[in-house]
Formats: sequence, C-alpha cells, structure tokens
Amino acid sequence: MRVISRSSVVEESRIMSAPRNMGYMENVKPISNIIHKGEIMKVETRLGLGFAFIIILLLSVAAVGLSNIRNIQGDLDSLVNDKYPKTVWADNIADNINIISRATLNEQDFERF
Repeated sequence: MRVISRSSVVEESRIMSAPRNMGYMENVKPISNIIHKGEIMKVETRLGLGFAFIIILLLSVAAVGLSNIRNIQGDLDSLVNDKYPKTVWADNIADNINIISRATLNEQDFERF
C-alpha cells in the first residue's frame, strides 16, 4: 500500500509541470485537453450510434428470416403439389395389389375343393 505524503504530492506536481521534451511523446495530447475540446464523442452520439447499430442488426436478422421463410414456402409447395400426390398414387397401387393377391389366393383355395 502506498502512503501519500506531502513531499510525494509536491514531487508529482513538479513532474507533471515539467516541459514535454520527451521525443516521441511530443505529439501526445493529455486526455483532459481532448475531452474539453469535444474530440471524444458525446454520450448522446454514442447512444444514438449504438441504437442505430442494434436497429440495423435487427433489420438484417429480419431479412435473413424472411429469406428462409420464402425457401421453406417453396419446399412446402413442392411437397404438397408434387411429392404427396405421388405417395397417394403409390398407396393406391399397393392397396390394389393387395386386393388382387387376396382375390387370387381365395380363388386358388376355392378351386381345391
């Protein structure tokens, strides 16, 4: 734990007020200057951009959802109009084959007697 004494506060203030001839640090602006000049976005601007991003994200999710619903609709149309009637026809054929086979077996049993 650091103990702050009066001499350390005076030393730090002297360091902070020293001229900035540090080479690469010459062009670095203190954060207090940036905030006061308004170079950092205001809270209202950040909130507005955040809400705009959320709305854009919501619209993109809705667009993808609608696209997928259209694809599902196309698959459902194919199922109802093409594949289901074919299964009904196949089921009718199977029923008719069973009827014919029963009739043939009954006829053969009847001929034995």
